[in-house]
Order: sequence, then C-alpha cells, then structure tokens
Amino acid sequence: MCGYAEGEIQNDLIEERTARITADGAFTLTLDAAITRIGDAEAAIITERETRIADGVVFAANAGYALPAGGRAVFSAATGAKFYTSGVTVERKTWTPTVTFATPGDFAPTYALQEGEYWHSGDYVHVRFRVTFTANAYTTAAGAFRLILPVSYAGAGMGVPLSRVFNVDIPAGTFGEPKGYVASAGGPTFLEFLINRPANAPIFLGSNFVPPSRASVSIEGQFFYRAA
Repeated sequence: MCGYAEGEIQNDLIEERTARITADGAFTLTLDAAITRIGDAEAAIITERETRIADGVVFAANAGYALPAGGRAVFSAATGAKFYTSGVTVERKTWTPTVTFATPGDFAPTYALQEGEYWHSGDYVHVRFRVTFTANAYTTAAGAFRLILPVSYAGAGMGVPLSRVFNVDIPAGTFGEPKGYVASAGGPTFLEFLINRPANAPIFLGSNFVPPSRASVSIEGQFFYRAA
C-alpha cells in the first residue's frame, strides 16, 4: 500500500514539474495533494496493523518488505512493530552426557552429575556440559576415552578447549592441559581427549587418563562445532 502511494506521489510531482515549472508556475496545489496522500497512506497502514494483524502473526513477504530466503516478518502487539527473522531456527535442548571408551568392554561408570545443554542454530551446535563419575573397576575397556555428544558432526575432526578436568591422570612425557577433539567414527559423534608431547604429535588419552576405580572424575566444557 505504502509503495503504491509513493509511486502515485512521484508521478504527480513529475507531471507538475513538466507541465508548470518551465512556465514559472506555482506547484503548491499538487504538492499539498501529495502531502495529504502521504498522510492517508500512513493512516491506512496504521489501520491495517491495528485491525487485521494479530500479535505474533507472520505476514507475507510481498507486503512491501524484501525478506531473505526462508525469512519471515512478524507483528508484535507489545511494540507495535514488525520484526524480521532470518529463517534460521535456534533450538535449546538438553541431553544427558555419558562417557565410554572406543572399545567399551566392561566399563560401567557411576554418575554423580550429568548435565548437558545445546543450541542448534543452522549449521552449528553450541554445547555445554558437566559430568562427574566414578570409573569403577574395569578390565576389558580399551582405546580412546570418549564423551558422547548430542548432534552429529560434519567434519574430519576438530580440536576444542575444555573448561575443567579434575582427578584424571596425566601421562609422563606430556605437557599442558588435556584438550578435546570432536570426531565421529561411523556412529555417534563424540569428544575424545588428547594432550601434547614435546617434539611429537599429541596422543589420545584412554585408560592412562581415567584408570580403573578412579572416583570423582569431573569434566566440563563448552564449544561450537558444525552439525552434519
């Protein structure tokens, strides 16, 4: 509606300029009419908003607004304004983080805390977790120690920082703090743990990180990764 009114106003001014400005004529009359029509258009828009658009209703992209692909515009009764979304949905969900080994064997931890939440926005996932457990005795678990993540990962592997690692063993000949490594091996996406070595490639941590019967192991972290 507003775009139509503006077009009519522009036509009026162009015609007036062509027909009367060259003859030194006044164009007050048509300009006054143009101003009136602007006011009429604004009043019509306000009436439309108040009488036809309910709070939270999505209105069409062809109502004079250019929206991005997949985007939408929504009317808010609280502010009287139209606002836009990009078409990307942001979800906040919770999940229960668990730990295991690449070969789980008889590993059966007892959990004191399992807290996990994540936000899935378009192609990316932001996860936050805290987990505390007792490893209990095990004899057949082997391979890399893992924490299972909630959303599948799109990539070949990505290192991420950890917020806190408590009551684990740090192997001899390594240095620094353990780091996380997001990966997937044809099944669930998981977080593995690695640590640096002088003049050598980092090593992945397993039973040398969480030995049998170790109590009150605590791991915390939050990071982004790309979803599959």
